[in-house]
Amino acid sequence: MDHTATLLILHLGEVIECLSNDEKRSLILFSKWGCDGSLQIEYKMKFDHECDSDANIFQSSVVPLQLVYGPEKKILWQDPTPSSLRYCRPKRIRFIKETSDITNEEINYFKSQITAISRTEIEDISIKHKMLFTMVDGKACNAATHTKSTMRCYICDATSSEFNDLIKKRASKEENLNFGLFLLHARIRFFLEFITCSI
Repeated sequence: MDHTATLLILHLGEVIECLSNDEKRSLILFSKWGCDGSLQIEYKMKFDHECDSDANIFQSSVVPLQLVYGPEKKILWQDPTPSSLRYCRPKRIRFIKETSDITNEEINYFKSQITAISRTEIEDISIKHKMLFTMVDGKACNAATHTKSTMRCYICDATSSEFNDLIKKRASKEENLNFGLFLLHARIRFFLEFITCSI
């Protein structure tokens, strides 16, 4: 993160010079992070040990999103393409198959690294880091929320067959709302609003 912040400061050289000393000490870099696995074709070269394999890759990445300053959180820099690979920074690559246990292990490892992050100090500039766990797919979401099935909602624990009962109220797990709205919830909400507008 120090390297990323240093490169951003170099890129924004003239803009940074226009800031006051207090503003230079109030910089916050917001970044998103996540992890995912993939299967690939194995190379024909053999490893020294037969148990070694490069068929599976599991990677953690960070993407810087915004650099803000001051009490009003004014935007100094913003990633123009937050969903692009342009600013994506791989943090850890492992040749291992993606499972719920491996995903949770990686999440816990990353969270422990985040708590250990200190401010980036560059001469008279100080940058605080805020990391958001938002780069998740269905597998990572289920692993992080300890949801066993992909056909079960990680917010309210309903199965796909229970979504037909629109009257039944379900208690939602508020801590799981950080991962966004479950796809079936979004579809049902849109469908209900469409019916209401039509009537």
